[in-house]
Amino acid sequence: MLLVALPALVDYPNHVARMYVLAAAGTPDANPFYEVSKTLSSNLAMDLLVPPLARILGVEAACKVFLIACQLLIVSGPIALELAVKRRHEISGLAAVMLLYSFPFAWGFLNFQFGLGVALWGLAVWEFMRGRTAAVQLIAHSLFVMVLYVAHLFTLGLYAATLGFLELSRFNWRRSGIAQLAMLGAPMLVVFAALLASPAPVGNGPTEWIIGSKFMSIFGSLNGYSTELPVIEAAALIVLCYVLFRSGRLSLCRSGLWLTGGFALLFLVTPYRLFGVAGVDFRVPIAALLILPAYTRVSMSGRAATLAVAVPIGIALVNVAVTTAVWLSYQDDYAKLKASFTLLDRPSRVLVGRSSDGPIGFLQWPIVNAPALAVSAKAMVTILFALPGMQPINVVKEQRNQAITDVIDYGPVPLPKLVALAAGTDDPRVPRFLRHWTNEFDYLYLVGPRIANPLPGRIEELTGGTLFTMYRISPIQKP
Repeated sequence: MLLVALPALVDYPNHVARMYVLAAAGTPDANPFYEVSKTLSSNLAMDLLVPPLARILGVEAACKVFLIACQLLIVSGPIALELAVKRRHEISGLAAVMLLYSFPFAWGFLNFQFGLGVALWGLAVWEFMRGRTAAVQLIAHSLFVMVLYVAHLFTLGLYAATLGFLELSRFNWRRSGIAQLAMLGAPMLVVFAALLASPAPVGNGPTEWIIGSKFMSIFGSLNGYSTELPVIEAAALIVLCYVLFRSGRLSLCRSGLWLTGGFALLFLVTPYRLFGVAGVDFRVPIAALLILPAYTRVSMSGRAATLAVAVPIGIALVNVAVTTAVWLSYQDDYAKLKASFTLLDRPSRVLVGRSSDGPIGFLQWPIVNAPALAVSAKAMVTILFALPGMQPINVVKEQRNQAITDVIDYGPVPLPKLVALAAGTDDPRVPRFLRHWTNEFDYLYLVGPRIANPLPGRIEELTGGTLFTMYRISPIQKP
């Protein structure tokens, strides 16, 4: 974190760009293309905490502080949960460090990461206060429910599901058991009612369940920067658990068995895309791997202890090495990209495309959202996340013809489509922001390997790096 100016997490530049908009809102330096939503919704952890801090530290420093806080929560939360359950720490910290650069975290799902860390601490507090004064337990539980609702809605669902599995594993028909379930459910019913009454939409897009993503969630999520490494890492982890289980060195307590079955069912029913948010089912196994060690018995003696420690440490070291190499490799392009913003007229409208039509390699993803940082120069950028129900910012009404309005269209536009539409079209099947892009945008950033100018006479190259090129757009002259 200290070696780089900008961490190369896939969505991170987009989040930083949104913080520029929020931190400047209501000041003379406000971005003229965006407005802040007045409706309080969910998934706002970063959006509430970072802007006030950014006015003191600066936007990029405040974002990095938030990211470090997210990582500290993800490591400390499982340890606190294990201490609350076992009264000692064994393997939760190793599991957390092993997962620190897994898919959802390496791709910069920061509100989810923060919310999951808070949820882990909420579970630890619930276990620690179990059997104590019911009023105190209810107050603590209600506070975590409210914080998680605001921080990230899916992490509230994971928190509620985990507590539900735990209490079912311990349920008795005596008054205390029924009271415990009532205490668990009451704050959730209040939040659910508030959600139904809220005028703000939840998400902004379709819901899709994809069978292939289940396989990828298991064998493709332990490392966010490679397609091969996570398969090897997942296989090593499965073999480790099998060897320890067969030798009697690993077992689950009753609550652990209920949690395992519950997470398996939750994983199967969770869609890949939920209300427009992709990669949702990838998050369930990661949450399970952070929670289950607290309910797992591991014999920490002899070769079993060596294996139980060596495998997660090995995975963690490989992930950190890969992450460090990727982050360092992007610093030159990030620096050149930010320097290119000095060439933008203020205000200006920026369209983002990509220099090919093929699939984007894992190691090229961190450049995809980086042009969104042009909002720091008071620009409007097509790929900046700004959909109602998903982010607390909207494009101002006067500029919505140039804004993406469908979550499916987010991302850089493939070059063949840009070339085909350079002369303009009124075809309603084409997204509105692309129909007359050469007349309605001022600049074009192409991300991906640098290529020769694809539209001489229409766009003029100004600058670039290894993985991006900046062009000025020359409008088509009308008769």
